[in-house]
Amino acid sequence: MQVSLHDRHPRTRIPSGNYINAQMWYSKNADTGGTGHTRITQYMREAESIFLSCDRSFSIRNVWAYPSGEDSYATLDTRLIAENIDVNDLSQDVFNVFDTIKRNFAEINVLVCFVEGRFFIKNGNPSNVVARAEPLGDDNYIVLISEKAEPLLLAHELGHVLNFSNQSGRADDPDPFPNDPDHNANRDNLMFPTPTGTNITPQQCNQFFNSKIIL
Repeated sequence: MQVSLHDRHPRTRIPSGNYINAQMWYSKNADTGGTGHTRITQYMREAESIFLSCDRSFSIRNVWAYPSGEDSYATLDTRLIAENIDVNDLSQDVFNVFDTIKRNFAEINVLVCFVEGRFFIKNGNPSNVVARAEPLGDDNYIVLISEKAEPLLLAHELGHVLNFSNQSGRADDPDPFPNDPDHNANRDNLMFPTPTGTNITPQQCNQFFNSKIIL
């Protein structure tokens, strides 16, 4: 969409069971899977299926809907390109995208941005970072997904968001990676620093579902 500031955009239905309010956004020239944006839909559904391994309901509610009720994904004239984004010093363009979408969809807690390019920069240097979750304050979070990121990385970054938003305050992983408590020490775990597996432990499940943004 080109975001227009009319009174109220149509909303998707409220899911039954546990859900988070989010909005998917894409940079105009990003790989989204063609005109149907099938890549975005695939990543959402795979992330949901991973969290369902906790034996609890979980939906990512993309809040904006077409009049038919189907999910509608947002875009703007602003382009976000991974190679221009420092994950340790986000550019004003990133914050502006969040602010614009938040003005139209006040109920969202998470904006997921599918950006152009493959690798973000880190501390001013090239890196192998392909996805990032960042807290913005007041239970608002942004997730950046590059064209190089695999589907499970959306679930990984949402895991960070759920831990950042724990009811008791920002939570470390129950079995932390050495010197990196946001991540898990086990290679097959979803929250391993460079995940290739999707395992979630019961302790992680309990912590994830104690998030303030799960409704």
